[in-house]
Amino acid sequence: VLLERALQYAPNHPAALDRLAMFFSLEGEAGETARGRLKQVLAEGKASATVHLILATQALHSGDLKSAELHFDQGYRLNSNLPVLLNNFAWLLANQQPPQLDRALGLVNQALQIAPNQPHIRETRGQIYAKQGRWRDALADLEFALPHMSDNGELHRALFVVYHELGDEELASEHRRRWKEGKTSGK
Repeated sequence: VLLERALQYAPNHPAALDRLAMFFSLEGEAGETARGRLKQVLAEGKASATVHLILATQALHSGDLKSAELHFDQGYRLNSNLPVLLNNFAWLLANQQPPQLDRALGLVNQALQIAPNQPHIRETRGQIYAKQGRWRDALADLEFALPHMSDNGELHRALFVVYHELGDEELASEHRRRWKEGKTSGK
């Protein structure tokens, strides 16, 4: 009820929208109410980049890549200065078929201009560099992210490929082991 009131008085308030996003993924009545409220915000013409970010993220998690791209793109058009939106949009573009690596790299570099020391953003750029075969650039970003994301299996998979391509089979093997370990433990 308090969240509903907050959204009535300030429909684009980031803290209120963040709380709404938490409810968005809930099952049952609370989740349905949250999803309905976000759609109302859009229908009322009060959509912000944050609302589109929330909808894009939910679409991404449910596997609806077309809807995710639509909402990331619209969020970007409304506010091109949200690092999390830029990073997640870049990730989607780099991982769709066919990948849009140049556009993804542009978005992630824009995010890094705003938030240069964010490990998740550096990891995304490292993944893009790896897909482009820019092994040394990929290595710098992936290793920057590693201390903050050491349990991320995809990061170890990328480092396995990068070290293999750079000819360091010992480190490639260690990252392959960690990647496979993460896959079996659910990480």
